[in-house]
This record gives sequence, C-alpha cells and structure tokens, in this order.
Amino acid sequence: MNSNNREIVNTVDEVENNKLFWEINQQAFTELLTFVDFVDDRLNIGLVEINFTQDRDNLIKELITHSDCQDIQFEILDFPDPNLRFLRDELLTALNRIQVVSNKKLILLITGLEKSIGILKEYPAVLANVNYVRDDLAHTVAHPIIFFLPDYALTRLAKYAPDFWAWNRKVFYFKTVHSVIDTRIDNNIFYERNFSSFPLEDKKERIDLLLRLLSEYSGDEQQTNKHNSPTIMNLYEQLGIAYNSIGNYKQAINYHQKSLEIAISINDLQGEANSLNNLGSVYFFMGMYQQAINYYQQSLNIVKQIGDEPGQSYCFGNLGNVYYSLGEYKKAIDFYQKSLDIAQQIKDRKGEAVSLTGIGSAYNSLGEYDEAIKFHQQSLKIAQQIDNLYVKAASLDNLGGAYYSLGKYQQAINYFQKSLNIGLQIGDRKAEASCLMNLGSVYYSLGEYQKAIDFYQESLEIQKQINNLAGKSSCIMNLGNIDYSLGKYQKAIDYFQESLAISQQIENRKAEANCLMNLGNVYYSLKEYLPAISYYQNSLNITQQIDDIKGKIDSLNNLGNAYYSLKEYKKAIDYYQQSLNIAQKIGDRSGISKSLNNLGNLFYFQEEYQQAINYYRKSLDITQQLGDSRTQAITWFNLGEAWQQLQQSSEAKAAYGKARKLYQEMKLENKIEECNTAIQNLET
Repeated sequence: MNSNNREIVNTVDEVENNKLFWEINQQAFTELLTFVDFVDDRLNIGLVEINFTQDRDNLIKELITHSDCQDIQFEILDFPDPNLRFLRDELLTALNRIQVVSNKKLILLITGLEKSIGILKEYPAVLANVNYVRDDLAHTVAHPIIFFLPDYALTRLAKYAPDFWAWNRKVFYFKTVHSVIDTRIDNNIFYERNFSSFPLEDKKERIDLLLRLLSEYSGDEQQTNKHNSPTIMNLYEQLGIAYNSIGNYKQAINYHQKSLEIAISINDLQGEANSLNNLGSVYFFMGMYQQAINYYQQSLNIVKQIGDEPGQSYCFGNLGNVYYSLGEYKKAIDFYQKSLDIAQQIKDRKGEAVSLTGIGSAYNSLGEYDEAIKFHQQSLKIAQQIDNLYVKAASLDNLGGAYYSLGKYQQAINYFQKSLNIGLQIGDRKAEASCLMNLGSVYYSLGEYQKAIDFYQESLEIQKQINNLAGKSSCIMNLGNIDYSLGKYQKAIDYFQESLAISQQIENRKAEANCLMNLGNVYYSLKEYLPAISYYQNSLNITQQIDDIKGKIDSLNNLGNAYYSLKEYKKAIDYYQQSLNIAQKIGDRSGISKSLNNLGNLFYFQEEYQQAINYYRKSLDITQQLGDSRTQAITWFNLGEAWQQLQQSSEAKAAYGKARKLYQEMKLENKIEECNTAIQNLET
C-alpha cells in the first residue's frame, strides 16, 4: 500500500513539475516557435541553453508535436561521441540518410555535442574544427540548425569557436524547476563512494552534473540570497573535490575558496572547517606541505571550538599524513595517535583502523618493520570485523609494503595479491593500480624485469583511465628505473623527463624532486658528475623548500656520492655527515644506516679499510635490529670486500657467505652469483 502511494505521489510531482517548467519557460518557448516559423531554409543557427536531459527531451517533443510546426520536418541528430572532431562531416553523412519531405522546411536538432565539447580541455577539437569550417558550412549544410546545450558548453562554444558563435541568430534560455533542482542536489551533493578510483569519464560526468546544478541554482550570483548560500557552498565543495580527483588542482582550489567564502559570510563554522580541510588536501596532493599544514591547522582549531570530535580525529590524521610525507615520522606518529585516541573514544572503528594504518606506515618508514606489521595487523583485524573492504585492502597493501622492506618478497607478493583481489572485487581502480605498481616493484627488486614491466604497464593503463596524474607519473618513473638498472640510460632519461613534466604540470613538488634525483642518478652512472650534481642540488633545493626531510636525506647522500666520485672527499664527507645528522635527529634508523654505509664506502675507496669496516659494522647493527635483509646483505658484502683488502680471508669468506645466505632467502640469483664469484676468488 505504501509503495503504491509513493508511486502516485511521484507521478503527481512529475505532472506538477512539468506544468511549472512550461510556466517559467513560456516566453522562451514562444520565442523558439517564432524562430522556427520565420527562419529561412538555409544555414541559420539557433542555440538552446537547457541543462538537463529530461527537460531537453520534453522540450523537443513539445516542439515537434506543436500545432504551429506541422509544416516543419524536424530531424534529431545525436552526437554523444566524446572523441568527435569533424562535426561538418557527420552532418553531411546524416543528411545523406535523411529523406527530405517536399513542401516542408527541414530543421536539424543537434543534441549530445556537450560530450565532445567537454569540460576540461582547452580548445576542444570539435570546436576548433567547426570554427575553421564555418564558411564552408553555409554551402554544404543549407538548413537551419538548433543546438541544445547546457550552460557550460555554450560558454565554451563562445570561447573556443568565436567565429561560429557570431553566426548564431538567437540564444534561447530555458530554466529548470527549482523543486527538481533541489531533488537532484539532494541525490548528488553528498557522494560517499570512493570517487577518486573511478574512470575519468565518470568523473567528467559528475563535474558536468555539478556545473549544471550550480548554473541552475545560483543564477545571478549577485542576487543569490542567504537561504540559497549553503546549497551553493556545498556545490562548490563537491566541485572542488571532483576537480581534485582528476588532478586539476587550480580549479579545485578555486571552488574550495568559493565554498570557504560563503561559509564565512553566513557564519557556518562547520562549512568553514570543511572548506579549510579540503584546501589542505589539495595542497597536500600538490606536495606543498606547509600550506597544507596551515589549512589543516585552521580546520582543527574550528572543529575543536565547535566540539566536532570526528572532525578533530580527521584533522589529526591529515596532519599525520603531511608530516609522514615530510619524513618527520615521529611527529606523524604523534598526530596519528591523537587521531586514534579520539576514534577509540567515540567508537569510530573505521577511523581507528585508518589511524592504525598511518602509525604502521610511519614505523615502516622508520625501518621498524616489526612494529609496522603489528599495527597493520591490528588495522586488518578491525577492517575484517566491520567488513570494510576498502580498509581491508589498504591494510593488506601496507603489510605487503612492510614485508617488501624486510626483503621478504614472497610474503610481500602474497599480501599485494590479496589486496589486489579486493580492489578488483569492489571496483576500486585506484587501489588496483597501486597494487599492480607494488607488485611491479617486488619483481623489480627480484631482478625479474619483464614481470615488473608488465605490472607497471598494467598499472599505467589504469592510471590513465582514471586520470590519476600522480599515479601515472609514478608508473613512468618506475619504468625509467628498470631501464636505468638495465643500463639503458637514454631511455631512462626519457621516462624520467616525462615523469618530471607531469609532476611539474600538477605542481607536485615532492614528485618533482624525486624525478630530478633519478635524473641525477642516471648522469652519475654515466660518470657525468657535474650534471648529476646539478640535478641533485635542484632536488635538494625543492626538499628544503617544502621541508621534506626524508627527501633531503636522500639528496644529501647522493651529493656525497657525486663529490666522492670527483675525489672531493672533504665535500663528500660533509654531505654524508649532514645526511647522518638529520637522520639521527628525526630517529630515521633506516636513513642512519644508509648514511653510515655511504661513509664506509668512502673510506673503503680511500683505502682506509679499517675505518670503512667500523662504519659498515655500525650500519649492520642497525639493519639487523630492523630485520632489513636486503641492506644487511649489501653491508655484509661490503664488509667482505674490506676484509679481503686487509687480507683477512676467513672473515671475508664468512661475510660473503652471510650475504649469499640472505640473497638466497630473497631468491636474488644475480646477487647469489656475485657472492659465489667473490668466494671463489678468495679460494684461488
């Protein structure tokens, strides 16, 4: 009974909305009827601005069946192909199929063109072409044409095809009934799905819808009253989130700023906090971490003021993410812990799992892999209890990362594969791409380069489909790393330059620094040390500008390597020592180990073998505590070489043997062979 009543109400609403549509658009429809009645039977262009498909279809139906139009032959031509380039050719093809009725005026009704006009790209191909062939259209398409387009598409038509636009006889503006707009806003404004993982076309459609809703709801912004402002504020917010998901950070910031302005003007503290938090997230994705901190901190101050505990937990978590990206892992843990405490207090199990994941990731980056695994396991347990597949997939992925760092590659593969399976199950394309990239990294470390390439290429295709430019840049950089390892240096440079261009395009400073560092590595391997130093210095400059401490440590180490190769040992020691000091300051034991190992290498090549051994031993003590099999194996091999130079053959053989055993556990055949060769050389 209730269901039937609901259906009747919906039908009544539709009838009422249809009636209201014609009431508010009677003048526009009368003008359109006059146009079709008096327009000459040659190329004349009319433009209809109408924002929603249902309204457009109803309008066309009414136009075709209207008593004043019985002497007119209307032909509807739909062009929904987003890749359409040559509209004139398509029109000519369609005209050849149309059977023209004698004694009737033929008028073409064009729909769907907004798909190829698009919402993002400058100078869409279809508009550039129609602008170019405008004069020829008058001779080849000798019939009136009416284009039905939403507001934003008309704006782009005027901007990118000005000559064609100048030919239009009239623009007819049709409004949408406000009750319909309200319903569509209610259905679409609060979007809980993981939108960032969806294909680019889905994201474009959402932006399209939001722009139409905004156009209809706001009207003249100068006349927007206070009652409407919260809705417009929310539409701006959703547009900002949508543009952020496609990497268009400039537009994202623009809309979040507009949302913030309205929130402040109407004294909506919750809205203000949301907008500030969203702005922080955009700057975070851009790698502009200090700006992100500033916005997150402002948002945190407000949610504390209004007693919004979930909001506080969320802000603390976001601040943890920033400090994690800056390499300040202990500070990140402090913020994640604050987020966790609140989540546990308010019984937010999902928030609790996410905070545990953050803590685990920070410990992993500190090289404390057992601690990392413990927290990721706790997160996984909660995700299983609350049946949250998104968090479960993330926990499995992070566990894979921890075992990868330990050099336990088969376990890493197992976890990454489990995470990938869930990503496929829930249709999370972004998570799917991330897992594929991680699997590629494992096989890269195993020296199985073709498998790694296959996984990276598969991930790259998905990154392109969902327009994840940051992910695309990472995949390209990883492909460059493979060519670098294979000694294909020019190809590696090409990949790194391509990745760099994307990072600069989306203004991701951290990724930009990484690309510059990789380019430095190539030139270092080519023994072109001065260009290498230039790239390393540029990378260091960026890490200092954005206060990326982990990146700073890596850049300093690389500069040390370059100056060491130039035999400028004092400079090399200075850079290694700077790197070591920073790593010790932030408690980055993995970074400390790397710097100690580099200092050992420097003294080794200066033939100060005992001093080298001292540094190698210090590095080894840390890697053994961390359980880092890969770095342990490298250090044992280095110790073997140092002892060999001191003619301490038994110690050298034992060290090579320990390195070989670790490489056997990791199944790194090329490294095992290196150890065998070293041992054989000792015995001959």
